[in-house]
Amino acid sequence: MSSKRKDSFSEAIVGVFMLAVLALLVYFTIVVSGVDVFGGRSMVEARVTFTDVGGLKEQDNVMYRGTKVGKVEKIVLGENDLIVVMEIDKDVILRDGYRISVCNLSMLGGNYLLLEEGKGEKLDLASTAFKGETPTDWMRDISSIAKNVNAITGGEELKTIVTNLAAASESVK
Repeated sequence: MSSKRKDSFSEAIVGVFMLAVLALLVYFTIVVSGVDVFGGRSMVEARVTFTDVGGLKEQDNVMYRGTKVGKVEKIVLGENDLIVVMEIDKDVILRDGYRISVCNLSMLGGNYLLLEEGKGEKLDLASTAFKGETPTDWMRDISSIAKNVNAITGGEELKTIVTNLAAASESVK
């Protein structure tokens, strides 16, 4: 083989290798992002009414039985509530007694919408007006506990309790 043919052959091998790497990169990018390129999953739009969404935002995940089944499309501000419009897999089953709640992804932030099936009659996803639970705000709860502890320990009540305990222990002796 001549030197020119060897160089062409080497360049062709490198080109095929680069195309294979690029194809794998595209494939794994699509798989990781969860985009359904081939339209294999049929989706349905569902609406959930909340009084507070606790930091949930558009494009956050919707989880059902531990797996991602959709995403939050938009959050509409109503007069007295918030309407979360989500795009979810049509195979999701919600029944009477369902629970829909906003959950924290981690201590560092981020949220997702959690769907819990329920035990009663099967509900139509597209036509049912779902009600979501108000999310817990653990920072507000801790602040409330701290205020209550401060109110109990800051006043004369604690001194009175300690004085009465001391008097009771003296009389026992």
